Amino acid sequence: MEAGWGLLDDGSASRRYRRDSVEFSRVANLSDALFAIAMTLLVLRIEVPDVPADQLAGALADQLPQFIAFLLSFAVVANFWWIHHRFIAVLGVVEPGLIAINLVLLGAVALVPVAGLALLVLTWPAESVVAWRAPPEYRAWG
Repeated sequence: MEAGWGLLDDGSASRRYRRDSVEFSRVANLSDALFAIAMTLLVLRIEVPDVPADQLAGALADQLPQFIAFLLSFAVVANFWWIHHRFIAVLGVVEPGLIAINLVLLGAVALVPVAGLALLVLTWPAESVVAWRAPPEYRAWG
């Protein structure tokens, strides 16, 4: 039998990998790792102010847009992870088509930190929050 093939319950060979296979675990672990990295990258836009203690509150307040962008982006990634986690929890097998779809989802998740940065670059606050959620045809103001 060719490497990478799994056996189904009826003994037939397939490119479907059951929950107890290494291949299934690799898909789940890659997904969790990418979600964790994306969530970690979100916080890099927040700088630790190098100011005296009596000016710390003001310096942190100046970063309010970064904190809001972080919270919105984190909520989006966390929601995607929660849905993905629940999906993987009930999934019995993975196959190449599902793995490809999963990779597309992970690619979109990997772009969330970039979208969070775009949120900060746009005119703050109203237009950027609308752009984060609005369909493309509603983003052409100006």
